[in-house]
Order: sequence, then structure tokens, then C-alpha cells
Amino acid sequence: MILYKPATAHSNSIKRPACSKCGTPTLLFGIEAMPHDPDRELWSFDCPKCHHIETMIGDAE
Repeated sequence: MILYKPATAHSNSIKRPACSKCGTPTLLFGIEAMPHDPDRELWSFDCPKCHHIETMIGDAE
């Protein structure tokens, strides 16, 4: 079983990119702290159509 934390104002403010393979808007499924840079996070997105995974580094809340 996978447990997800509920959405927050920070997670809701993250702009979801379009999938680089099919152009469908992606869904945010993960935010990870960057241990070597506390001001940054690794954001992970999933395409609901083709299931391609996109990642990007963004600002922490």
C-alpha cells in the first residue's frame, strides 16, 4: 500500500508541466527534500495518459 500526504498550499502552487512525450498535463506525485541544498526540492510528475515520469528541481516552501 502506498500512502500519500494530503495536498498543501505549497504542492498546489507548483505548476504541472505538460508531458514531454504526449503533451498531456502531468500530475504531481512526489516532493523530495534535497539534503545537500535545503532551499531546493525534487518534484516528480506522472502523465496520466502515457505514464511517462518527469522530474524537475524547484524551490522549497
